[in-house]
Amino acid sequence: MRFLFRLIIFCFLFQSCNSNEYKDKLIGNWSLIHGSNEYEFYKDSMVVRSFGQHYTNSWSVENDILHFKVIKQHFSDIDNKEFYLFYKLSDNGDTLYLRNKDETDFNVQFLRIYSAYDYLLKEAKIEVELPIKKDVIKNNNANNIDIFVGYRNDILTSTTLDYRTSDLSEIAREVHMERLSRRYADISDYQFNLIIDQNVKRHQIDSIKTILKKTKITKMFRVYTNTTVDYNKVDWLSDFDWYGIYED
Repeated sequence: MRFLFRLIIFCFLFQSCNSNEYKDKLIGNWSLIHGSNEYEFYKDSMVVRSFGQHYTNSWSVENDILHFKVIKQHFSDIDNKEFYLFYKLSDNGDTLYLRNKDETDFNVQFLRIYSAYDYLLKEAKIEVELPIKKDVIKNNNANNIDIFVGYRNDILTSTTLDYRTSDLSEIAREVHMERLSRRYADISDYQFNLIIDQNVKRHQIDSIKTILKKTKITKMFRVYTNTTVDYNKVDWLSDFDWYGIYED
């Protein structure tokens, strides 16, 4: 009888440890890039932002199943609704795949987000290691278009946050649409913010600037980082300002 009791306790503790291990791997911030869903997993709760709604859930993990229970829905009333999703993590733990019980494939893909800067890079689908510069100024310009120059699958890539501007071939159209959204603000009021990887060569940067200047926007603000200006320390849902210098 004593052996059976010990066995039951051991099984309970083993299952609890496994559950905690699975939960620990999920704790953090997750976003459906270019989508309308974001998850924040905490040890004892979970926040969901979906299509303008804001939910607070309790949650647990059982093998490959995520269990949720809505404990608070902001802006409207809701009962304690319970539901579950099947999930799996990528090998590096940075991608969360989800499906419901009626699906066979994991078609929904959430990316782990570490900071506001990381959010931008994953939205642009690019990797950019910024160069370091001690003396920088804050970008106070209101009319900006961010240009990302870095690496996508180890290939040098130039892009913006507009998914249609994958290689700057549509940059003129994007400038036109940006000005149109601001009731055709004067072109002289605009600038490009250049978020360029530290390993990009000067002649490559000059070639990119040549393409950009064809839009008639001539102001170029090169973005840098340093120990004081660390974009990776900005909370993932917070706005932030670029720091750098103006270049020709």
